[in-house]
Amino acid sequence: RIREDGNLYNLPIIMQTAADETYQVLEGIEAGVYWYITKPYSHQMLLTLVKSAMRSNRRQRRKNEMTDFYIESRRKLKMGMETLTHCELEFRKLREAKNIANAISCTFPKSARMVGAISEILVNSVEHGNLGISFEEKSELVLDGKWEEEVNYRSELSENKNKLVKVSVTKTSEYVKMKVIDEGQGFYWKPYFHLDSSRSHKANGRGIYLASLEFDTIEYQGNGNEVICTKLI
Repeated sequence: RIREDGNLYNLPIIMQTAADETYQVLEGIEAGVYWYITKPYSHQMLLTLVKSAMRSNRRQRRKNEMTDFYIESRRKLKMGMETLTHCELEFRKLREAKNIANAISCTFPKSARMVGAISEILVNSVEHGNLGISFEEKSELVLDGKWEEEVNYRSELSENKNKLVKVSVTKTSEYVKMKVIDEGQGFYWKPYFHLDSSRSHKANGRGIYLASLEFDTIEYQGNGNEVICTKLI
C-alpha cells in the first residue's frame, strides 16, 4: 500500500522480521523493500541501515527535482533511438554507465522498465569487473557511506584508469540483444542469479537477479567479464 501512494513511493522501507525464508525475502524485495533485516540485530546495525536509507532517499529526491526535464528529454531520446538497429559504445565511469543505460533502454520494449535492469549490468561491469570491488567490500562501503568515494578512487588508479567497458546493442524484429565486455579479471556470477537468506540483510548483491526479472535471458561467458542479455519483442 505504501508503494501505491504517490507521496510515499520513494520512501525507503526497512523490513524488520524474524522470518529468514528465501521466498519471504524475495517477496519483500520485489515489493520494494530497501533493506531486509532479521532478528536478532544490533542497535548499531539498525542505525547504520537507517543512515544508508536516508542517503539513498536524498539522492532520489534530487533526481525527482529534475523529473519534468527528464521526461521531456527521454521522450526526445526515445524518438531518435527507436529506429536504431545496431550501435557500439564505450565508457569508463559509473555516471557514464547510468547515462548509457538511459539511452539504450529506448531501443527496448517497455523501455522505462528496462533502465534499471540495463544499469545493473553496466554498473556491475565497472565496479565488480574493471575495478575489482568484491561483494563483501561493497557491503562494507555501502554501510559506511564510502562506496562512491572508493569507486572514484579506484577509477583513477594507474592500473584502472584506461580500462573500458564495451557495449553493443543489436535490434531485430524479434529481439534486442545487449553484449557487455569489461577488461577486468571477471567474477563468480552464478550465486547472484538467485537470492538467498545469507545475503538478505545486504543492500547489494541483488542486481543480477533484478535484471533477470526484466531480460528474457542473461548469459555470462568466460570468467564473467562478458555478458549477453536478450529481450524478446
